[in-house]
Amino acid sequence: NSDSLKKENLDYLEKVFMDNLRPGQIEFTVDEFKNILPSKNKYFLERAFTIFDKDNSGTISLVEFTETMQQFANQDDDYKIQFLFKVYDPNGDGVIDQSELSEVLKACMSENGMNFDTEEVDRLSLALYQDAVKEGEAGITADDLKDEFERHPGLLENLTVSIEKWLVPPKPAPKKTFRQKLKEKIPHQFSKKYILNNRSYILFAAFLVIVNLVLFIARAVYFKDFPLLHGDYPNFFYILSRACGRTLLFNSTVLLILVLRYSLTTLRNMGLAAYLPLDHNIGFHIRVGQVIFIQAWIHTLMHLINFGVNIQPDPVYFLQKSAAYFNSSQGNWTTLGYQFPEGCELVETTSPQSRLCPTVVQNTYDFCQSCSPGHHPWSYADWLLTDKPGLFGLSGGIANPTGVALILILSIIFFGSLKVVRRSGYFQVFYFTHLLNFLYWLMLVLHAPDFWKWIVVPGNIFILEILYRVITSILRTGKSRIIASKCFPSKVTQLVISKPPNFNYNPGDWVFIKIPDIAAFEWHPFTISSAP
Repeated sequence: NSDSLKKENLDYLEKVFMDNLRPGQIEFTVDEFKNILPSKNKYFLERAFTIFDKDNSGTISLVEFTETMQQFANQDDDYKIQFLFKVYDPNGDGVIDQSELSEVLKACMSENGMNFDTEEVDRLSLALYQDAVKEGEAGITADDLKDEFERHPGLLENLTVSIEKWLVPPKPAPKKTFRQKLKEKIPHQFSKKYILNNRSYILFAAFLVIVNLVLFIARAVYFKDFPLLHGDYPNFFYILSRACGRTLLFNSTVLLILVLRYSLTTLRNMGLAAYLPLDHNIGFHIRVGQVIFIQAWIHTLMHLINFGVNIQPDPVYFLQKSAAYFNSSQGNWTTLGYQFPEGCELVETTSPQSRLCPTVVQNTYDFCQSCSPGHHPWSYADWLLTDKPGLFGLSGGIANPTGVALILILSIIFFGSLKVVRRSGYFQVFYFTHLLNFLYWLMLVLHAPDFWKWIVVPGNIFILEILYRVITSILRTGKSRIIASKCFPSKVTQLVISKPPNFNYNPGDWVFIKIPDIAAFEWHPFTISSAP
């Protein structure tokens, strides 16, 4: 007999029955019956209620409830088969047809948290039906069901356990100690077992976080005294923009390193996968890309505000006020390359022309920008969309228009990379928007004069890898053909392919496969399951 239906459990079931009766009631309606059963599956609830309601009165008495449970607990396998048959035969005609079997399978799968589409369930029910029904019969009889159980030892026991799972109300869980409650609230990622099993992953993630924090803080501290156009408060717009900008240089480099496919394979062959998360490179690539998107928008928004509030209104006054950050052995703020608009010139604040300067406090600094009547300083659009002002960037004035282009390019790449795009039949969108990364890195070199120092080594390795890939493609190295394919219910696709000449691999390796007749540009990773 099952442990869950021993005498003490039947006593508990009787108590549950009595506790859930409404005042003045002595029998359960279907609504009260639903409240005490663990299963919330409509099919099983309705079938169970029909079986327990032996007198077909529409209610279940305590006697009916306990007798049915006792019979199920104490009877032999033949009785349990009869019980199961009643569950599977909803119309009570003495046979189970294919449609009824299909409904049973759907309910069983739903109850156990398995998701299969209708077509897959129908194919499974047809196979089971054809295996169980005897030739010439209109459906599966109780004897057919018994024969099926005899051909598959252990199946009845498993089904009995399943029925008890959705019939027997669970006992209240014992009260947990404070330590147990606290342990349950701690995410499993903080457990000792998880940390030991994922050391390389955690250490690399910590490395990325620490480097980002160090770069951010160092840059924020450096610019902590960078001024506003008016007032003596720190320019938090500029501080945030430059701090995010420095982390963007690092993360954009890491983004490229994580897709150096042949280099990572070489490291894996050297046995470094035990120390580096080489098999998680795509996951890290996605996370770093998401961080870049967020940092880039913060960087952009802070610059947009800073230019509107501090630079465009009076660039000469602002350059003098922040001169401490521009003065060096190479020169001072006057050597930055600022180009004056037509009709505007640099004048001393003591000259008569200074009355045309935009800032009221002309005497605070030595110079100001004076624009003759009918002429105006550079507009906000001039600063953002052109290189006319001549300030900032690898080439004077190129930083702002390339910055606008960069945030647009990055946004296109980001939204083209979303899972909903990749997994919805639009892989080509993902592929071609990702090609914009080449333009992104080129623009970043123009936008940030120091970026070339970060990208020069991984960038050259990346170019060499692309050349190698193109050459091998032209020479048709690795060309093969598919011998067989199979799609499993778990949505795993198996391909059996002919082994290309001189193709060597190790356990755990994976291979990129392209089928040009289907998509000329799509490469998909497959794990190699054959032994070397």
